[in-house]
Amino acid sequence: MNEERVYRITVPTPFPVGDVHMYVIAGDRLTLVDAGVKTEEAWQLFVKQLGEVGYAPEDIEQIVITHHHPDHVGLLDYFPHAPIIGHPKADPFLRRERSFMERYVQFFRNFLRNAASTAVCSVSCPKKADRFATQAGAGLTSW
Repeated sequence: MNEERVYRITVPTPFPVGDVHMYVIAGDRLTLVDAGVKTEEAWQLFVKQLGEVGYAPEDIEQIVITHHHPDHVGLLDYFPHAPIIGHPKADPFLRRERSFMERYVQFFRNFLRNAASTAVCSVSCPKKADRFATQAGAGLTSW
C-alpha cells in the first residue's frame, strides 16, 4: 500500500454554517471526502486548492460522502467519472427520488408550521408553549 497523504480543502458556502471542509486522501486511490456546496466560487476554489497539492479534478477516483446535506454533496455533478460511496439512506436524496423529495418537503412544512405555532404561543402563553413543544411527536415524521 502507498503511503497515504491527507489534504484539507476549504470552500465557502452561502449558508449560515460558513465554510466547509473537503478532504483529499492520496492512497491506493485518490479519494475525495465530501463534495462541498454547488457554487461557482466553491468549484473554482476547490480546483485551485486541489492543484496546489498536485492534482486535477479528473484525477479523483472515488468520492466518499459523510451525509447528504447540500454543503457536502454539491459538487458531485462535476465528477461523473467517479463512483460515490456513502450510506444507503443518502441515495434517495442524491437521486432526487420523487417519493423521498415529497416526504422531505412535507417534513419541513410540518416542522415549520409547528415551530411557528410554538413561537407564537410562547409569546402569548408561555406555559402552554412548553407543553406544546414537548408533546411526543408533535406531528413530525422521524427518519
